[in-house]
Amino acid sequence: MPSRDNTPLNSSLGSASSAALLQYCFAAEELGVDVKEILAKFGLAALLTKGDAGRLAGEVFQQVLIELVTQAKEPCFGLYAAQFVRPESYSILGYISMNSPSLKHALARTMPFEKLVGDMGQTQILEANSLVYIRWHCQYEAPSILGVMVENVIASWGKFARWLVANEDLAAKEIHFRHACAPGTLEKYQTFFKCPVLFGQQYDQLIIESSLLEQSIKMPDLRLLEIFAEQAQQQVSQLTDDDYCYKVKLAIRDGLGSNTSNKEEVAQRLFVSGRTLQRKLEQQATGFRQLYDQVRLAEARRLLAQPQMNLERLAVALDFSDTSSMQRWFRRVAGVSARNFANDVNS
Repeated sequence: MPSRDNTPLNSSLGSASSAALLQYCFAAEELGVDVKEILAKFGLAALLTKGDAGRLAGEVFQQVLIELVTQAKEPCFGLYAAQFVRPESYSILGYISMNSPSLKHALARTMPFEKLVGDMGQTQILEANSLVYIRWHCQYEAPSILGVMVENVIASWGKFARWLVANEDLAAKEIHFRHACAPGTLEKYQTFFKCPVLFGQQYDQLIIESSLLEQSIKMPDLRLLEIFAEQAQQQVSQLTDDDYCYKVKLAIRDGLGSNTSNKEEVAQRLFVSGRTLQRKLEQQATGFRQLYDQVRLAEARRLLAQPQMNLERLAVALDFSDTSSMQRWFRRVAGVSARNFANDVNS
């Protein structure tokens, strides 16, 4: 079923850990959505069984979530999905939190590594008059999922914090959301958060007494904490390297459909020479052709998921000189014909 959100793919959405999608997937599955079919459209069929499919382009994360929300038809989907939060939902940050001595310490140790979970948004922490304001600024703008994501992030924080300190009565002073409340649902939010929940506010945030952060985490292990923190630092460094490959992919995709996606033209967009581009990619054990095929394949899968797409238009969109060349390429890199792939995802 195609999404009803017409928000275009946005190359500024960065990337995200695929594990962050899982709680949305589990929630949608519980609500009767054919999650496997949706994931297959985006080449993520193994996510439910493996639990991780590496990092995703942010626009893919957004489009998958739009599909899940559209089909779930649950007005409180973000809140509902919070019940499926797990340590791995936060990547390695979940394990850093588990092994920290207190909630305050967990916040301090995980904030520098927030990017490992993804570029979906940024957390801001402010303190004033014995209160702590933990705000989340969502980077995504698709109308059908903006409120869902904000609600899920803040509700998941609360759910995970209760689990960390083994206290189901843990509650904020107030919860604020910028968006409007769906009619007839306010009681669900108040029951979940166990505090006043206000909509139409200036910020998406939870407001807590500063003393709440002093609560001890149930089973900290300082040795494991340092191990996970070191791993997180290494992953952040690697992610910085991966960001260059991601920038190259964005530059390739920007040129698709206009015959300006070859190596020299991509290098110009990145303000380097073709030789420098190739050298930087070789340093990361990859090459331009490999990234080019990845971008082309991702775009091909996205377009083939549209029932009105035909092979002639697809060949033009992917910068092939003719349809037969595109078909041979697709079969080689995807292991199936483009026509069969289109039939499968649209059946």
